[in-house]
Amino acid sequence: MNKIKNPQELLDFMSNNINYGYLGKDGRVYNYTDPDFEQEWFKEYILETHEQVLENLSGNCWDQVEFERAWFLENNYEIKTIYEMVLLDYDNDYPSHSFLTYKENNNWYWFENADFNNRGIHKFNSFEELINYQYKKYLELLNTFNITDEEIEKIIITEFTKPKENSTAHEYLEHVINSKQLIDKKRVFNLNNIKKIHTTELGTKRIKKNLKIANVDIINYLKEIIKSDECIIYKKGKNYYCETADIIITINSYNFCVITAHRVNK
Repeated sequence: MNKIKNPQELLDFMSNNINYGYLGKDGRVYNYTDPDFEQEWFKEYILETHEQVLENLSGNCWDQVEFERAWFLENNYEIKTIYEMVLLDYDNDYPSHSFLTYKENNNWYWFENADFNNRGIHKFNSFEELINYQYKKYLELLNTFNITDEEIEKIIITEFTKPKENSTAHEYLEHVINSKQLIDKKRVFNLNNIKKIHTTELGTKRIKKNLKIANVDIINYLKEIIKSDECIIYKKGKNYYCETADIIITINSYNFCVITAHRVNK
């Protein structure tokens, strides 16, 4: 690992050399193509150290994050390791994921190797923007599993410290689930409720005037802004605030009525 000089070289090394799998308690390395891979993981899994990942050239997202942690800390990066899950039974049918983020030149980056579909280094203006993006992306994935509204309320995203080496699956989950919560269930804007957004005739006139726009369907226009990756959503008092670099949208949290929207003064 001493020859790896920057995050891109680390990603290249991992994508070319580290297979997706896990180490079992009996010392067996399970590969994701093995027929008993899913069946055995919760019972057999132990968390690999970064040395074991390098020796076995294998690891799932939990293991790969620890491999990444070792390199980034050795090279003096500020990092945060993140876990996302639907908090039902520990061994449930919904996907969960661990990933590493790091800070460089006042930007935050999501470093991803284990998730083939999102492999890469993804840049964000702030850590809050990164987490907001991840929440939206995770919700989109869960919707393909026909997740219910009640189950959506059980989504957690946590920031966790280094777990105990060779933790079992249960021990690992106990550690990450009981770590710092990054989303407050009372503050999270469930994007499945976007269909409920509406406004009054007076609100439409006010919003169009504030935004200096005319011939548009104002609700569809605002929905697209809210769904965009750069939109940060938070709750303050009785309202949701949906904020981009240019626009702030204020929505009543009880009935999803858009109260107003205005451009940000720069």
